[in-house]
Amino acid sequence: MRRTRWPEPEPVDDWSQGLPLTYAQELCRSWAEDYDFGFAARLNAFPQYRATVDGLGIHFLHVRSPEPDALPLVVTHGWPGSVAEFLRVLGPLTDPRAHGGDWGSAVSGALGEVAPERVVGVHVNMAPAPQGTFDDAAPEKKAALVAWKEFGRTGRGYSAVQSTRPQTLGYGLTDSPAGQAAWIAEKFWAWTDHNGHPEDALSRRSSASRRDGRVISRG
Repeated sequence: MRRTRWPEPEPVDDWSQGLPLTYAQELCRSWAEDYDFGFAARLNAFPQYRATVDGLGIHFLHVRSPEPDALPLVVTHGWPGSVAEFLRVLGPLTDPRAHGGDWGSAVSGALGEVAPERVVGVHVNMAPAPQGTFDDAAPEKKAALVAWKEFGRTGRGYSAVQSTRPQTLGYGLTDSPAGQAAWIAEKFWAWTDHNGHPEDALSRRSSASRRDGRVISRG
């Protein structure tokens, strides 16, 4: 990360063209110098496996219930999420249902469709929006529609690339940790409720505080 070749700075003073150069540099500096990568130990506390489904490699955790007659619970994450989102709930979760967020919700929903005789229930936190008009909708719903249209205009670029040219994109994201960081961090800015900065909503877990004065949770 210290050897990253940085691009020219953006000619705007906001996030409209993507992750600002100064923030990308600070984020990568923090990862290289401050961040405590103890997450690996937390992850390795759970049984992990790899499988091949329709020719694609899948990494997953399989935590067995202490109840001998427990039904399986399938939890699926989306992008740029990971299994890290669920580590704290693996212990408490024992109900025989499926839950998913983001694209994981599509996976969980598909489980109920392809094997209804084997799936007790499906629970998601992101569902497709119904089609229709909003002529008589409440102001907050109209505002949501405006935001959705703006997302369609300026926010779907990542999805188009990842859906149509993932191999080409993969070379840059795999080779450059700074590129991977910027690609993901920009989404935390776009998809969180904040006051202009993603760390208003999500703290960067670090062993030190931000150099610009923002206090970051220590961990």
